[in-house]
Amino acid sequence: MKISMPNICDIHPDVLVSSTKFNHYGKMRSFWCEVVTVKCFVEYTKVKDFVSNQGKGKVLVVDCGASKRH
Repeated sequence: MKISMPNICDIHPDVLVSSTKFNHYGKMRSFWCEVVTVKCFVEYTKVKDFVSNQGKGKVLVVDCGASKRH
């Protein structure tokens, strides 16, 4: 059963939707899992730590404060 994003937002008004362009690095067109955001600017120690310790079965979104250096 597919539910459209507008319907999800109507049912769950607390859901936040990002208009940010994301890069696609996987082969799956859709999935469902926990999404975790790590905020770091230029220093990626938090990202390495998360991926090596707690990342299995999750999607990691990295908030780099709009830096385009990395």
